[in-house]
Amino acid sequence: MKKTFILLTLCFLWQACDPPPRARYINNTPETSNTSTDDTNTNNVSDDTTSADSNDENNSDQITDDSSSDDQGFSNCNMNYNYSVNSLGYIGLCQSSLDQRQFKFKMSQTDTTNGTCFVPIHILSNGNSFKLGTAECVHNQADKVYYMTLNKNRSEQINGIMVIRASSLNSYMQCMNAKAYYIANHPGCEYQAQCMYYAEQYAYNTCTQFKNNHYNNYKQLNL
Repeated sequence: MKKTFILLTLCFLWQACDPPPRARYINNTPETSNTSTDDTNTNNVSDDTTSADSNDENNSDQITDDSSSDDQGFSNCNMNYNYSVNSLGYIGLCQSSLDQRQFKFKMSQTDTTNGTCFVPIHILSNGNSFKLGTAECVHNQADKVYYMTLNKNRSEQINGIMVIRASSLNSYMQCMNAKAYYIANHPGCEYQAQCMYYAEQYAYNTCTQFKNNHYNNYKQLNL
């Protein structure tokens, strides 16, 4: 696994905005995060500006602490702090060899007030990426190991994770949804070149604003 510092480029998602996520603080018993996404985003993210995708609540996937899980599928994991995630500190992250949706992770900083969210993504050879499923959010204790199962609603392999501070997630989602929002409010827009141009400009401006305001609160991790 390698460290990768990125600024995201514009992503366009064809659906409406959803409510902001809720993160759960994990103690010694399994808890379920209530942040999920139901879209099938196929839009790219690269190194220049930021993007976001929208989310629904009622996610049933779990993030649990290490007292309630075993290490099946994680026997060859390197849990050193291999990733630096800007203001979120360092993260040790390992993907299960048995199930690509399952992860084991720990964070160097305690966060019991804001929360951190994880979004499964597929990273293309050119560095662009797109979201594969739900965002899971957690309140964590420093150096404590957690197990996470991410929801996946696309066929592509999970080969990356978007890590983002929970307070920035809603803006991230609004950015990714900006083009669809514009088109939904201009009936027939997808059949008009000029309208589509305006939609792209609206999305670009929304994502640029997100990048400028939240640049220190997210990181795309290559697995």
